[in-house]
Amino acid sequence: MTTKTAAHILQIHPSSVKRFCALGELGSDVTSGGHRRIHAHHLAAFIEKRQDPLFLLGLHSALEQYVDCLRIYFERHDSDELVELLFDLAFEGKDDGFFAAVQHLMKLFPGQILVYGPILMSLLRHVERDYERQDLTIADEHRISQLIRDACILCYFDLPSPAKSNGQTAIVGCAQRDTHDISALITRIVFKSRGYEVRYLGADVPNEDFAREAKRWNADVVCISRTLPSGPGEDRNLIQSLFATAKDGLNYELILGGAWSEWAQSLAKNQDKAHPVSNLYQLVNLVASWDQEKV
Repeated sequence: MTTKTAAHILQIHPSSVKRFCALGELGSDVTSGGHRRIHAHHLAAFIEKRQDPLFLLGLHSALEQYVDCLRIYFERHDSDELVELLFDLAFEGKDDGFFAAVQHLMKLFPGQILVYGPILMSLLRHVERDYERQDLTIADEHRISQLIRDACILCYFDLPSPAKSNGQTAIVGCAQRDTHDISALITRIVFKSRGYEVRYLGADVPNEDFAREAKRWNADVVCISRTLPSGPGEDRNLIQSLFATAKDGLNYELILGGAWSEWAQSLAKNQDKAHPVSNLYQLVNLVASWDQEKV
């Protein structure tokens, strides 16, 4: 890796990396063109010697592999190797290593949900895929999913507070029958990072509770996550319960995120205040566009 990549990982200035290399404290090689190259084992040894950042030592024998995964991410913008490592740590019960990696990612990309959000979602899809293939037991699936959920909560409470509140409230929760709320937990990070007051309802929320909570908190946005495929009838019951309390139309923005039926998506597209979104990038761009309109 370059000295710039090593500096990113260590959270120090590139000139400091060059100085450590010149002093022999950080191992490196020099290319025929005179450029320094630092291998993952060099950087891992440096971290272990300095014990900085200390929490990364929780990765133990996986530290070098983690550093190399970061190299790949910085150089290729490819997180597949990093997701695979996180999965292996979780599957093998190395919780300390798993959270050491998550904590380091939070330090590298503070508040950047579009970096660690997709990583956590890819990890969840990895778990779901392996469970469907019967490569994981139900106990493994629950245990690893809970680790991902805990990571989302950790990211939420470690999120840098915006300069000021935007004075708006967002209701976030999962549709009835949805028991996995990881996507909703990531969604609330998006709203908190934009200065919203977030009222989180959790998983498997009864239909009528969304309308009730929107009225109770005078919500500006209601975001409903659906990770399980649904049919028109199921979606109709939920959406009609929302519109039933708003005779003149919705007085808040309604976001339908995830695996909604074509009927629900078509309805949303024909409503000024309803917005179907299928991924995190669409959600972030939508919320950002509202902020720009208020400027």
